[in-house]
Amino acid sequence: MIFRGNIGRVSVVLFALMVGCVEPYDPYVDPSEVDLLVIDGFVNATERSAHVRLSHAQPVSALGRTRPETSAKIVIEASTGSSVELEEHEAGEYMANDLTIDYKAFYILHVTTSSGAAYRSDTIRVRHTPEIDSLGFSISSDGGFLNVLVSSHDAQNKTRYYGWDYIETYEYNSPDSSEFKFINKHAIPRTEEEQVFTCWRTEPGSTISIGSTIRLTHDIVSDHILTQIPKGSIKLSARYSVLVKQRTLGEAEYRFLDELRKTTEEMGGIFGVMPYGVLGNIHRVDNPREPVLGYFSGADVTQKRFFIDFQDMPSTFRTLATNDGCIFEETCLLFPEPLTNGPQSCLPIEVLNDNVIILRSIEGNSYIWTSPECGDCRAKGGTTKKPAFW
Repeated sequence: MIFRGNIGRVSVVLFALMVGCVEPYDPYVDPSEVDLLVIDGFVNATERSAHVRLSHAQPVSALGRTRPETSAKIVIEASTGSSVELEEHEAGEYMANDLTIDYKAFYILHVTTSSGAAYRSDTIRVRHTPEIDSLGFSISSDGGFLNVLVSSHDAQNKTRYYGWDYIETYEYNSPDSSEFKFINKHAIPRTEEEQVFTCWRTEPGSTISIGSTIRLTHDIVSDHILTQIPKGSIKLSARYSVLVKQRTLGEAEYRFLDELRKTTEEMGGIFGVMPYGVLGNIHRVDNPREPVLGYFSGADVTQKRFFIDFQDMPSTFRTLATNDGCIFEETCLLFPEPLTNGPQSCLPIEVLNDNVIILRSIEGNSYIWTSPECGDCRAKGGTTKKPAFW
């Protein structure tokens, strides 16, 4: 799992090899028959909320979305005697809000599935998290990447283990601008609100980002590389923003995340493989040897947003939208006249596919058209609605 708000998005796939178990344990396992429960739970002290996600690991042969575990009973119990039961809001997603957080208390997660299997976490405490000092960027030594950097510190030297989650939002443009909609084989002028030239796309972070100051005299994180953006990326073509969320990790959770980071880097990203060796702090009550994937923890979450404007980037990293590979064609004349020169090879507008993009009119008598990828920014997954924070 990665930083607590992020592991819930990990598409878990079961790795067929059993590695790194606490005890020697090496039986043959048929990956097609494995059905391990994945439990990801986090108490967000800042939002006074709790979120638990239940799903099932998938064998390598079943790449795709994980199967949620629904209709479970989820309870978080405090050493003070209080407890809260989470409600299922979406399939496999359980939540509770307006919690009373006691930083001195110990907490335990209890999970009972619809089949009656009971699971219990180790005891945890909710940890304080320092503020993020600053965000910035640098260029990698080989000149191929823009590094997004985070700095933080704890004057009391109590944090030592840090985890970061991040959400990227970037503005970009399509290769060309479309002045017309194409509806029922007719070109209709777009209003300003209907433009499809500029889009914004938001993506969750795709890497595990953790850091430790345990070997340092002072609890200071300086210019930790949160993520790297390749030179030429569309993310750097207009304006880029990243929302960084920071929280304190315990030593055991840090080791867990570090092992998962190493594994996912080897296997191709957090949306790839999670092996048996990457277990957590949750166990089945009546069978402690049953592997359970995931982790339960709690902490404050501090956050900061950072922008990189086009003009702030080094000139070599300013990536403009290009129409390389685009094909632009002209329709046949709408009102042909004798001896009027028109396009030598053309299609009448009424036979164009409904998904073509009409860019502009030529003297009101023909239209230039192209594919969505070359005239509609939404084709690259974005939306034309500007984010409120932009």
